Amino acid sequence: MKPPGQEKFAKLLRLEEIGISQIPAAMAARLPNATTPTAHDPKQYMVELDVFHQLHCLNFMRKIVYPDVFKIDLTPGTEEGEDNIYHLEHCYDQLRQSIQCASDVGTIYWEWSEPKQKMFGNLRTTHTCKNFEKIREWAAQHKLDETFDQFHKVVGAPIRQSN
Repeated sequence: MKPPGQEKFAKLLRLEEIGISQIPAAMAARLPNATTPTAHDPKQYMVELDVFHQLHCLNFMRKIVYPDVFKIDLTPGTEEGEDNIYHLEHCYDQLRQSIQCASDVGTIYWEWSEPKQKMFGNLRTTHTCKNFEKIREWAAQHKLDETFDQFHKVVGAPIRQSN
């Protein structure tokens, strides 16, 4: 059984063309938090647009709904299971923060359904959106042009103070 929305997520994510982006030092200097220079060019810095991380999290959570298809181990006490549980809790919290931060105030309209004899929210809400294709295009144009090794410390990397 193919889960609903599989094609949409596959098309939407296309992570191989996005992933981590690189930006020039001058742009990195204007960011609110320090980031790491790339390993191959200390004048370029690594960033990841949060929208792609959020989509990754949403996709991970979607996969958990289909255990027969995606086989994500959530067994407590196993290394893989504990890692996936931590990942899931991290994703819940990241999406919660994003939803609260964006605080979409688009309105859901309430309508009466004669066949059901009850009120339903009409979820065809009007939203004001950013141009997602332009964001994806920017990320693809700024894709990190090296293999990212998260286990290799790069000179100039900010040091995380906790976990």
